[in-house]
Amino acid sequence: MAVPSLTLVASGLLIAAFALVVAAGLDLTWQRASTRMLQDSSDLARFRRAINRQRYACLGVIGLLIAAGVVILVGLIGGWCRADDLPFTFGAGVPLLAAEWFVKYAERRFKGVPAASSKLRAKWARVLQEWEEHPVPDW
Repeated sequence: MAVPSLTLVASGLLIAAFALVVAAGLDLTWQRASTRMLQDSSDLARFRRAINRQRYACLGVIGLLIAAGVVILVGLIGGWCRADDLPFTFGAGVPLLAAEWFVKYAERRFKGVPAASSKLRAKWARVLQEWEEHPVPDW
């Protein structure tokens, strides 16, 4: 039984990161599309949960990117990477960049949701400020 090239394993990790980024962007887009304006605290709570999912998705993508880098390094040092597979690995990273642009667009639209009252607007501003200061969950 042949062991796959570690560059293909790294490509798989990049593809998993791509899927996670797309899912996170679609979640933000769905929340923004389903709620045109923050009417009450239940809308704010739903948006907070979406931000929390986004933060954990960022943490997951960071973990997958680190794992892909480690796999490539181990493969290059140990000689288990085939040079023929490297363009495939680089090609797997290009859609990830495009998905990142999509997520940035979704975040801009998500942050621009209006609030019905000034009290709710102030709470929303605090939530957004906290998200800007801590985009990845604290441990």
